[in-house]
Formats: sequence, structure tokens, C-alpha cells
Amino acid sequence: MYFSRVARIFEDAEVSRPDIERMIGAGMGGNSLELGAPPAASIRESIAASVRAPTPSVSRVPLPLPDEWTPAIVSPALVRFKHSWEEFIGSLIKEWKTLNVVSALLLSAILTIFQIPPAASDPVTRTTALLSLVSALMSLCYGCVYIVRFSTMGSMYRASKFAEAKPLPR
Repeated sequence: MYFSRVARIFEDAEVSRPDIERMIGAGMGGNSLELGAPPAASIRESIAASVRAPTPSVSRVPLPLPDEWTPAIVSPALVRFKHSWEEFIGSLIKEWKTLNVVSALLLSAILTIFQIPPAASDPVTRTTALLSLVSALMSLCYGCVYIVRFSTMGSMYRASKFAEAKPLPR
């Protein structure tokens, strides 16, 4: 489900195949860190080296740090993609926070069912309430895990991992 939403972000930003390959290359390069973007010094050195090169290929020019992306340095499509990606991750986190609030409210409502003596003694109501309680707890746990996990997905390094995992547009 999320891959189709990510694919739509790539398509709406009109990111070209060379731009996606540059982003993947920047994320997978030997100078990249596991949890974030490559160090600024090594990027600036590689940019300076590519500027001195006689005719750099589009796919060989390294990307600067995402905070330094301007239309003069990277294509406008990549800048649009960066903003779309950050909005997408923000909306996902907001979605899961909302679902966590709903799950927490349902959890307290389900617990109140067990305090009503006729409902607590009825096997059908009790079984249904227990199943609902387990489902609400699982929803809350998964929501928390997703919020923690996807809060780190806002970086362009993580976006390049998504681009690498899905088929590239032509």
C-alpha cells in the first residue's frame, strides 16, 4: 500500500531516472553513514572534484546534503520530490498518531465493559471484549513502532532506499 503512495510521489515530482540513480548513488556511496547522510566535508570535496572534471555526467555528479538542495545545485524535480517526501512522512506520522489516540480511547472503553457485571459474566460479550482489547493493544503497539520507525524516514538517504526497492520510472 505504501509503495503505491511512494510511487505517486516520484511520479508527481516528475523525477527522472538519472536523478533517482544519483539519489540512490548518494545514499549507497562509500562515504555514506548507515543512519544518515554522508559527511558534509566529503560531499563538498567530491562536488569540488566533479566541478573540476571536464565533462561530468549527470549520474556521476554527487548530490549535496539535502539541506543544501537548491534549484541551482540539483534539478527542480528533486527539490519537489524532497518537499513531497517530507510531507508524506509527516502525514504518515500524523495518521499513526491519530490512530493511536483512537486505539487508546477504545482501550479505555473496552476496559469499562469488564466493570459492568452482566456484560462481564456473559461469555459472548466477554470473548468479544477480550478480542477487541487484544486488537486495540496490538494497534497501539504497532502504531508506536511505526511512529518511531518512520520518524527517521524523512531523510533523503531513506528516500533513496525506497527508490532502490521500487521499480524506477522511465
